[in-house]
Amino acid sequence: MKTITFLLMYYLPEEPTVNFIYQKHIDECLTKGMRVNIITPNPTRGVSKEQINKYRHIKYEHLRTNLHVYRVNCFTYYHFNKFNLLHRYLSVSYRCAQKLKKIPSDEIFIQTSPPIFYAYWASKIAKKRGIKIIYDIQDIYPDNIFSHRPFIYKFVNNYQKKIMQRADDIYTISEDMRLTLANKGDFSKKIHVRANPPTFQISRYDDQKMQLIKQKYHFENDKKTILYAGNIGYLQDLDVLLAAARILQDENHIAFKIIGEGSQAIRIKAKIAELNLQNCEFYPMTTNEESAYLYKAADVNFISLLPGVIYTACPLKTAMIKQAGQPVIACVDRDSNYASELVENGAISIIPNRDYHLLADVIKDYFVK
Repeated sequence: MKTITFLLMYYLPEEPTVNFIYQKHIDECLTKGMRVNIITPNPTRGVSKEQINKYRHIKYEHLRTNLHVYRVNCFTYYHFNKFNLLHRYLSVSYRCAQKLKKIPSDEIFIQTSPPIFYAYWASKIAKKRGIKIIYDIQDIYPDNIFSHRPFIYKFVNNYQKKIMQRADDIYTISEDMRLTLANKGDFSKKIHVRANPPTFQISRYDDQKMQLIKQKYHFENDKKTILYAGNIGYLQDLDVLLAAARILQDENHIAFKIIGEGSQAIRIKAKIAELNLQNCEFYPMTTNEESAYLYKAADVNFISLLPGVIYTACPLKTAMIKQAGQPVIACVDRDSNYASELVENGAISIIPNRDYHLLADVIKDYFVK
């Protein structure tokens, strides 16, 4: 029986959205009759202290036929600060990679979720043992954090290139990202594009569920809704949407809804209150199923990224937005392949990053028409 080992930063009971993508790969391997090992640290993200303490004593779980989970105790903190986060990342990277030495594997699946040292150490061990390396790149580090000039970029980029050299196959999620990775060296032949599927697939939307979603999130029949639902971080640049909402405050037939979580969520929620945006509502992150219905319920779905980010990352929500089939307005780099694909799928407009005046004009003109 062929064995593949997934080295993941998070696993159940943790539920980051990207794990729904990885679970599909895991299920595919199980369907092929492979043994699947998962190496993961003791869970801490989005779980209670009781669960944190419980899983510190669980080192192995046989969850179902051919699915084996190996949990590694790593540095755990209860109060967030950057030092504790760095300590956690380094602890996970080293200790989980070392676990690979003790588990027989024919292939390993590694990913770029921070820290990059996790993939670096794991790929080094796998290469020495003659294990095939599959490298899944959802975000390109350090390109999506640092400019190319500072020493820190060059330092981390060397680790990225070393992992790519060791990898037998490299998978990324967009053509823009493939081109960025290909520019790092002679890697073109082993880089493949595998777009992420919807994290919740729907073949037919249930009318009763749709009505319940509209009631829960206060969709009004006499108002047109522009929706942002997803991660709310620095890279998403949601200030551009708030600035447009501020300009359109007197347009009583237009409503803005922001739904999600992330490093900037508290600040965005506070800014809505600070600017007294009566036309804008904020809601916390919801389930993948509800998100799928929200994208369908919206009159317009909104996508935004800081300049240049689309070449190093691709919004995970894109597949579900395409699935919903509703109009899209995006603030992304106009010359990107991603922008071209949105236009081909019927996007209303691709707006230069951060041009909130044009964004407001496009929204107003579209709903007037």
